[in-house]
Amino acid sequence: KSEGVTELILDLRDNSGGSVKAAEEIADYFLDEGVIYQMIPKNGNSVTIESDSTYDPIPMVVVVNDGTASAAELLSGALKDRGRAILVGDTTFGKGIMQNPFRFPDGVLTLTFAEYATPNGTRIHKKGVTPNQVVSLPEEDRYRWPTLTLDQDPQLLAAIKAMV
Repeated sequence: KSEGVTELILDLRDNSGGSVKAAEEIADYFLDEGVIYQMIPKNGNSVTIESDSTYDPIPMVVVVNDGTASAAELLSGALKDRGRAILVGDTTFGKGIMQNPFRFPDGVLTLTFAEYATPNGTRIHKKGVTPNQVVSLPEEDRYRWPTLTLDQDPQLLAAIKAMV
């Protein structure tokens, strides 16, 4: 912002997730007071994670694809549901569960302990987050997108157009 940025495109394509805590913090930075996501534990007692009233209102578009997963889906779903950002691209991967790995000398046991849902209650697991504007890359460019020029990247071009 100190350099004059007035709009933001957040490119989450092929972002496999990362830390749920980091996704919460990013969402909180861009969302005013309200729900970020719902965590639905196996016992059924839902927990709502909320943002505070302080936020950055910069206009934004989020670009997603079928490689956008887990915490990145949580973030993109929150921004979409709260009307804070337009999502452009392909439906996300659909990993909407929280898991804990337990390491043992002879392997790893991973336990699923909760599922998450967007602020509107949409469960992400095995469904993904559907963008506001579905725009796909040609198959031959699917794994080349980071190296495509702007005129070769229809998803990024659509994100720029959606900003206007």
